[in-house]
Amino acid sequence: ADKWEFEVPAKSYEIWMLLCWRAQDNRLHDFAVPQGVFSTDFSIAKRNLGKNAKIPIRVIRTEGNRFFLGVAGKTGKDITDFRGDYDPLR
Repeated sequence: ADKWEFEVPAKSYEIWMLLCWRAQDNRLHDFAVPQGVFSTDFSIAKRNLGKNAKIPIRVIRTEGNRFFLGVAGKTGKDITDFRGDYDPLR
């Protein structure tokens, strides 16, 4: 499985634009993830942070070519359908 890790400041977001570069085949996996997908886990993680702390975010690609978003160590949510889909930006 491939894995990408990010740190996100504990602020409010309507959407996350996640860019996951895979050097092995020069492939960019891009995701426009709407707030409804990450808001619950992100809110829980924000409560336990100190000032100016960042929340760890992880995107994992499984061998079945599915992509999962994990927030602060929580089990991931499937974001495969958001890959290359910019409709959430409208």
